[in-house]
Amino acid sequence: MVAVALELDELSKKFRSVRALDRVSLALPPGRLLCLVGPNGSGKTTLLKILAGLVLPDSGRASAPEPIGFSPGEERSFYARLSGLENLRFFAALRGLGAVELEARLEELKNPLALEDVLASTYQKASAGMKMKLSIARALLHRPRLLLLDEPTKSLDPDSCERIRALVKAEYSGKPERLALWSTHRLEEAWGLGTEIALLSKGRLAAFGTPEDLLRRSGADTPAGAYRRLVS
Repeated sequence: MVAVALELDELSKKFRSVRALDRVSLALPPGRLLCLVGPNGSGKTTLLKILAGLVLPDSGRASAPEPIGFSPGEERSFYARLSGLENLRFFAALRGLGAVELEARLEELKNPLALEDVLASTYQKASAGMKMKLSIARALLHRPRLLLLDEPTKSLDPDSCERIRALVKAEYSGKPERLALWSTHRLEEAWGLGTEIALLSKGRLAAFGTPEDLLRRSGADTPAGAYRRLVS
């Protein structure tokens, strides 16, 4: 019997008249990197926020490993007048990481995330891309068992995107006791990164499977073709 690390059972959430999630169910074993794919309003962010404990579902159940690291699409929790390093020291302390452990972890993350300028700059003067890198670094600091990334490459240049994809893949794909969820609206990114892909549309899970499985089931030759056939 295959162990299950993440299980969603009929998960639903409604905001006034908008059904953000509509009875979403899926199960994943550990060592997987799940890409959530869909346009704005498809339910990606709501699902990640429920798993992060920031939003409660109206019905259904979610079971996920802990601790969790979350990099939200919209970031409001960093301190504007502190440097990137000072911010990370603060959040590391909240996680119980000491100075030596933090320094060692930052050494591991500096090159993949190109953090030198990010750590030195005050948050309020940082570019959108620098702020995203800082958010991703914070999510990874404590080596969470469950990593949640909400469109982590949307503000980044192509080289930074590739570095971050490689980092997350190295730390989570195929690693026992670990699991990562990565939301994106970029089909090629999802097909090149995810061990599994969940296609979301208007809060519903339209399709779920490996990239190869989704292409086979759709009868399409490209990710865009598979998306059109499986979601429509």
